[in-house]
Amino acid sequence: MTGVHPLKRILFLTRNLSDHVGTPLNVRTTFLSILNCGTIALGAEVYVPATERKIVYHTCKSRFCPSCGQRATNVWQEELDATLPDMPYVGITLTIPSELWPIVQENRHLLHAMPTIAAEAIKLWAKARYGVAVYIIVVQQTFGGFLNFHPHLHVLVSAGGLQVAHNRWIPS
Repeated sequence: MTGVHPLKRILFLTRNLSDHVGTPLNVRTTFLSILNCGTIALGAEVYVPATERKIVYHTCKSRFCPSCGQRATNVWQEELDATLPDMPYVGITLTIPSELWPIVQENRHLLHAMPTIAAEAIKLWAKARYGVAVYIIVVQQTFGGFLNFHPHLHVLVSAGGLQVAHNRWIPS
């Protein structure tokens, strides 16, 4: 396991704690696919040109995998960057008070409304305060850096807005 991503190493060393009937099947399947990522367990392609032989192992393509998920994140970021209008943005992070986390965790359907509610609140504020319509993108996260349940929103808001009444852009 030398040179293996730390998460893959942790999953390997603690497999006996998660690989049992008490763990949901989707979690066990995901952990197994991460462990098998880039190994012969998922298959491989063998390329044999005239002078050498190369084996390319298949990857798991799981968004939870440290290598496959990172690649998917990079592709997503490039696609998002290509579609965003070329303008300055302001970043806002909105969190739910920790006292409400148990309620949200038990009623996960509440998470689905959070991005819309946040975007609408910011739009209404910008309209009331500055008379402009702003461009908003909301990225929801449900876990923090320590893999703890910590629902929060990362919001990109254009650092200016369209003054609809006069059909002009207000830069800041």
